[in-house]
Amino acid sequence: MTVHQGDAPLTDSRNPVDEAINLVNMPQYHFIGGQDFIVPPSVLHGYLQAIPPSNCVQTMLVQEASYDAGWVEKWPELLKLPVRCYGSTATMPELPPTYVPAKMPVVITREVPVKP
Repeated sequence: MTVHQGDAPLTDSRNPVDEAINLVNMPQYHFIGGQDFIVPPSVLHGYLQAIPPSNCVQTMLVQEASYDAGWVEKWPELLKLPVRCYGSTATMPELPPTYVPAKMPVVITREVPVKP
């Protein structure tokens, strides 16, 4: 993210992409602001490319939200959404021993979420 912003890299921070494989079975809900030009969708897409196929990861585009505006009024509604894995974890695919998560963000096309 700091590279995207043109800032000096952080020295002791952890990159979620590096931990993605360990988070595959953890229920997650990621929100991204449609008007956010500080943290663009490519940051989320890089993480989604790094995580193996999972029924525990959900995303939602909040079209009217920016980096620092439009969230306060949305949070009561967003906090009511279930954060869970869908289906049984027994149906989760086994990762091949050679699986290596992507390190570079790759832009992918996803279904446009319904506006909340």
